[in-house]
Amino acid sequence: MILSLSLSTFAADAAEKPSASQSFLRMDRTAFPRGEVMELRFRAAPGENVTFRLGDVLEETVTAGEDGVAQWRLDTMPLREGDYRLHAQAKEGADLFEFTVGPRVVTGGIPLYRWGHVNHPMNLDWYRKRGFTGGTTLVMRDAEEHGSKRWKERMKLLDAAVREGFAIGFYLHPLWSEKVVQQDAARVKLVNGKRVSASTPWPVDPLTEPAQTHAREVTASFLEQYAGHPAVRYVMLSSEQRPLPGVNPELLAMAQKELGFDFSVILDPNAARFRLPDGAKRGVIASDDPDYIGRRWFFERGHGTALLNEEIAKVIRERQPRLKLSHEPWRNAPTRDVAKGLDLVGSWTYAYNDLKRLMFASFLRAPGRAEGQGVQAIVTLYVYGSMVMQLESSTADLQLDTSNGDPFFTASPDYVREAFWIYLSQRPEEMSVYWASVLSPEDGRHDEYYSSPESFGVIADFSEKVLKPYGPAILAGRPAKAKVALLASAAAAWFTDRPLSYNLNEAALPYASLLVQNHVPFEVLLDNDLEEGRLKDYEALVIPLGDTMTVAMREAIKTFIAQGGKVIADAGTVALSDEEAVSFTRFDFEPLLRQNGKAALEGREMVTAHEAREMMERYAKELAPMVKPYRGEVTSGSPRVIINSLDVGEGAWHFVINDDRTYGPKFGRHQLHFENGVRQLAPLRFRTDRFPVLYDLASGERVKGSTNVEQTLETELWLAPASGRMILALPEPVRELRLFSRPTAKAGEWQELRLEVVGESGKRMKHVHPVRISIRDAIGRETGWSGATALQEGAGVVKWMPALNDRAGRWVISARDLVTGKVTETTCVVTP
Repeated sequence: MILSLSLSTFAADAAEKPSASQSFLRMDRTAFPRGEVMELRFRAAPGENVTFRLGDVLEETVTAGEDGVAQWRLDTMPLREGDYRLHAQAKEGADLFEFTVGPRVVTGGIPLYRWGHVNHPMNLDWYRKRGFTGGTTLVMRDAEEHGSKRWKERMKLLDAAVREGFAIGFYLHPLWSEKVVQQDAARVKLVNGKRVSASTPWPVDPLTEPAQTHAREVTASFLEQYAGHPAVRYVMLSSEQRPLPGVNPELLAMAQKELGFDFSVILDPNAARFRLPDGAKRGVIASDDPDYIGRRWFFERGHGTALLNEEIAKVIRERQPRLKLSHEPWRNAPTRDVAKGLDLVGSWTYAYNDLKRLMFASFLRAPGRAEGQGVQAIVTLYVYGSMVMQLESSTADLQLDTSNGDPFFTASPDYVREAFWIYLSQRPEEMSVYWASVLSPEDGRHDEYYSSPESFGVIADFSEKVLKPYGPAILAGRPAKAKVALLASAAAAWFTDRPLSYNLNEAALPYASLLVQNHVPFEVLLDNDLEEGRLKDYEALVIPLGDTMTVAMREAIKTFIAQGGKVIADAGTVALSDEEAVSFTRFDFEPLLRQNGKAALEGREMVTAHEAREMMERYAKELAPMVKPYRGEVTSGSPRVIINSLDVGEGAWHFVINDDRTYGPKFGRHQLHFENGVRQLAPLRFRTDRFPVLYDLASGERVKGSTNVEQTLETELWLAPASGRMILALPEPVRELRLFSRPTAKAGEWQELRLEVVGESGKRMKHVHPVRISIRDAIGRETGWSGATALQEGAGVVKWMPALNDRAGRWVISARDLVTGKVTETTCVVTP
């Protein structure tokens, strides 16, 4: 039977202790976040009075019901964090229940999670001290029994997480279960009637009955055993699944219904893959071309992973709507709807040859645009040896994400620092970090040459100085509207004879790097978006790879051109060769594939990091005249400056990031990877027609420079190696931050702080404003109510509650304006 669980309670079925005397009925956990309501049950005689006493803080007497159980609800919100002893006294006996009240669940910022392998309570403090707010525990592939060894291990971890204020995510992957993999009926069936081997990567067809049944069992088990625990905050569903096309009956039936033709005709007869199209499908293909629409249908629906995840998500939402749901990676194909019904679309990309590749986080808004799904930005610190050094032999397989016998490392500190800046500047809803568990830096036995423990000091520093204080305000903004659409085309990636990376979703990334070097904001569109008329929202379309497109796509582009839209396309876009209005470029990105330590092994000439950067900067310079009209409000004279902007109401939030890099001591002799950042004096131009006042958030000072007749402020800013600066642009200077609070407060009752930011004009400003609240008790201790917040449209309300067991007296409340650095302070007398 599935238990009815909620955020307010997580108790097992009532079970008496061996003694017949009065006692608490068994609780499955002893840690509760502040704000949870505990439901306590005490065995007594029917109608007997039972007194519950929590030290000198609370005391209440309740009467046992006809079932002989006295029930008492204890709201932990009026209690301080800490350990407690609860006494229950009946006429004939007493009992003691010891429990912990952990930190309250705080929302509103950008969480930072460890992607995977948070399995031992002893590690939680290590993660928390380095800025992590949560992490994903062991993969759940099969149903788990209450009271089993695995259940006890997970519950121990979850209780420890509550004590640390740490969020735990569950990774549900029923498709990886051996119970499913070993069933012939669950595995992909080939056109020739054979089943793929159980040892084949991703052998299961999620549409089959065994896969569906097992997924339901795993989901029910998760809901019954774990989902109601308050430490569980998010769920990742069937990730890292690379579906194989086949002819299982369920798939063929759905294809016939939704496509209208036999799906098997576009498959290889003897392998789980699509057959090569007849002839070179370059140029224009029919919008209903079977090879194209069959592939697109498969990657959006037919492989079944997205449909299975959608069903699992629906069941979880019905029982636990508070849980955030995600799926990653988005790399099977540049198609959409891979995470319908979920909250987040995630993926990672390897950027050791060019950190601007991390603009891939912006690509992740494309597949979930219809549902408005957020972005789960994953910083992978995993470094394959071939990315940074020349190898004499190699067995690594990026397709399977395994290094096999190759060396592997954790990324260097400067890589980590810049990666965090780039990802944060794209305003993800969530950030995660992955590294090889066998190189875990908390284990001092590892060779630091491989594990790079100092990289995790960078994470701690970034979290403390940037992510935590400014995260709520950044999350409250939104990426600035771009004038340029960048096409990530499935048709062009599937039907081309050019060499592409194993991840087709990244085919447009090199061109994106050129736009970034020219400081041109962009948004990514997919084939479907063009066919559905989304080009009307942009002034220019960039086509990095356009070897093949459908008739509908071409007609949409021609309509766009006729209405005054600008198109910049790769010279291979033969479908538009007769359009005089199109500007063609001839950028050969193939050398980037040879910036690899395995190039010589494959008989290819290796390209160094210096050669690749020189080539890309030359291309960016050639592109500059074509994209000049579409540059953002902030530009730089240096192509080694990355600029991203957020719309924060009547203001703009600009990130200026240092991308100047050089070889380092660890891998420099191989010349494949720029390991170290370089300090840079960046020339910058800020448009000031809308927002003439610029604040440097690092110093709280206004940015100085000369303003020309074009209402552009020109200045220079020093950028630390691999680091960034944040500039808030406003219509007028900030005069003050106002803080309003009642002079007295009663312990155990909700209080309100009201804040507003006022401009030089004396009026409330209307932008998202970052503020840090500090609430100190009567003996000067920082309370759990302190932290960062964001004022929406220049105003906000912060609620707080002094605990019943807090020290009464004069409390100090202050608000630090994180723009100007000024502090506003008041006091409040707390009474018992």
